[in-house]
This record gives sequence, C-alpha cells and structure tokens, in this order.
Amino acid sequence: MLYDFKKLTEREKEVLVWIARHTFVTANQVEKMFGVSRRIAYRILKKLKDYEYLNNELLVRKLGVYYATKEGMEVAGIDMNPTSKVSNLAEVRHELMIVDLEVFLTLQDKKENVDSEWLTSKEIKKEKYRNADKIPGVNSGTLVKGVKDELPDAYWIKAGHKAAMEVELSRKDKKRIEKKLKIYDSEISNGSIAAVMYYTDLEGIKNLIESQRGVMKNHSRLIVRDFPEIEEGE
Repeated sequence: MLYDFKKLTEREKEVLVWIARHTFVTANQVEKMFGVSRRIAYRILKKLKDYEYLNNELLVRKLGVYYATKEGMEVAGIDMNPTSKVSNLAEVRHELMIVDLEVFLTLQDKKENVDSEWLTSKEIKKEKYRNADKIPGVNSGTLVKGVKDELPDAYWIKAGHKAAMEVELSRKDKKRIEKKLKIYDSEISNGSIAAVMYYTDLEGIKNLIESQRGVMKNHSRLIVRDFPEIEEGE
C-alpha cells in the first residue's frame, strides 16, 4: 500500500495475530509466550494500540487486558469478529487461565522439541458456526439462540493427537459433567479426539470429575490434572 506508515516487524505481526486469535490476553502472557522482556512486550503492545490494532482495558488494579480491534483482525488476517466488550470478572479469570495453560504447555513443548498447536475457543466456535447446519435441530446454517454449544475450552494438538481441553474453576452439577463426558467419550470412539484433559485448581472439582469417570467407555482417555503453578505478573 502506498504511504503505508503503519509498518509492523515480523515479531509485532506475530504478536498481533496471536492476540487476535484470543478473546483477550495480558501483557504478561505476551511476554512469556514470545520470550521477550517486559519492556519490549509493552513497547510492542503500545505500538499496536497506537496503530489502533488493539484495545486495552484496565479491569481491576494492575490487571489490564488487550484485544484486537476490527482493523487489527483484518491486518492479522483473522476472519473472526473482534471482542466487543470484556465480560464479567469470573469469565475474565476463566479466559485468562485458559491462555495461561496454553502458554505453559506451548513453552513446555518447545523445550522438548515437540510440535504442537493450540486451537482457541474463538477458533472452535467459528468452525462450529460454519458447520451449524450439521447441528441437530438447526437449519439453514445459522446457529440460533437456545441451541447449547457443547464445546471445549480449547484443543491441544500434540504430535498429531488432538485433546479437548477443559479448565474448570467452579463446581458443576454432576449431571452436567456426566453429559459432557459422554459427549467426549463418543468423540474419542469416533476418532475426533484422542483424549479429554481437565485442569482445575480445586480438589473438590477434581474429585467430582474423577467420580464420573465410569460413564466413559474410554475412561483411560480422561486425564484430570491440577492447574500448573503460574506466576501472574502485573
């Protein structure tokens, strides 16, 4: 483009694309994911914000999140709707912990020289909407209100094997857990996924999920783990 003053380096473009694939992220997560100093992370984020590719919101003291604008999504080449507003704090915590888990596992894979890929909840929802006509009870390819999405928080594809990822932070009804495990069991049986992995920071939730393991024929493919110790940063 002639007189394009908004030029990005390859690293800046990588950061923008990564942010655009998520609902929102923190500066600390950018710092860890890309292995840069805090100063460089903030410099990149400021530039992307000055170019109006990112929005920034301070939610509570010292906790700010960044998310891509419509123009930022276009520059990143991500064909998804931008985040319109930040949700309630419980949803924010859940979303940020999913990103924390992604960063933790991705860096662990890189350290072990293992190829892996992470599909975000936004990417999974987009694919589901695209195939909405395949959902029972939905016509004309449009996902309508009242049709519940039974989707994982993310997919982790490691060495060609896809695992459905769930981050559970609050105790769910036993029937709800049972229903979801049966869905995952069916997907394991038909080869859609290789396993389902639950991460939680509460022993009670871990015990609840373990108590429902028996509803799965492929119960050995249910993996329940403690959420890893991750430094939040500022």
